Amino acid sequence: STGTSSLEVLHISVSKLKFLVLDEADMLLRDGRDSHLESILSDEKFPRRCHIIKVENRQTLLFSATFPPDVEQLAGKVLKKNYVKVSNGARGRANTRVTQQFVQADGTCGKNETLFGMLEEQRDKLAKDGTVMRTLIFVGTKKQADFVALMLTEKGVKAASING
Repeated sequence: STGTSSLEVLHISVSKLKFLVLDEADMLLRDGRDSHLESILSDEKFPRRCHIIKVENRQTLLFSATFPPDVEQLAGKVLKKNYVKVSNGARGRANTRVTQQFVQADGTCGKNETLFGMLEEQRDKLAKDGTVMRTLIFVGTKKQADFVALMLTEKGVKAASING
């Protein structure tokens, strides 16, 4: 990033903005990347209550894996006063119905082999009672997601890369 916002480079007008989607809001606010978001929100043409397209007429969706105070503050700034918040009910904690585990693996090859071994182990356990377990695998980039899905598919595991 050159430090120049998309608004400055492309000269995008936000004056008639009808939809605003902030995906992974907690990530948008990390590592100084909030300056781009702030430049959009502070733009004099950004729809507010006094503009032709009022904030009440703008649909704003905000998604975040976590909801720390800075995301709460952002929500208060861009969402309607009576916005709806959907959560797992355990603030700051993971859903207890989701099994999580940490496994140490070295290097990409080691990680992939460890992952495949874990999935094979699960498949063998579940084959006894015929149930199918769904598994989500989170990785850092689209390229990694595509690679893992391809690797699993080649090993006979039904897999899809979902990213966006």
